[in-house]
Amino acid sequence: MQVLAVKDDFTALGIHNWALARLGYQALIANDGEAALKVLAMDPIRLLVSDGFMPSLNEIKLCRRLNARTPREENQCAQMEAGVDDPLRSAIQPEETGMRLRLAQRMVNLTAQGRQWYAKVARAVESVLTAFQGVANV
Repeated sequence: MQVLAVKDDFTALGIHNWALARLGYQALIANDGEAALKVLAMDPIRLLVSDGFMPSLNEIKLCRRLNARTPREENQCAQMEAGVDDPLRSAIQPEETGMRLRLAQRMVNLTAQGRQWYAKVARAVESVLTAFQGVANV
């Protein structure tokens, strides 16, 4: 699964890239929020690891821009209200980051699975309604 890492510190970005690859993820990198938006415009990546304190387009502004594009305070509550699902408090800790990414990947997979089940149920309901209308017209 692809993960976009966004940090303005090139050293930290390199460490994130290494750690994500070590954890089995295909890491794409961006050095600021604007670059992240360009990457996301070309490739709809489902997971994002972002620096909360980047100048200009920080994590909160980036999430707001992303949320504005797709229909659906510097504290954790404000981050979550802006669209951050799981704000991290600490610097790079590969084991914790890996655990959180696995959790996020599970959420993405469950959402996709839920959409598939919803589509199946909708088709079944449509079939029942069509059959019922056919019987009612007899």
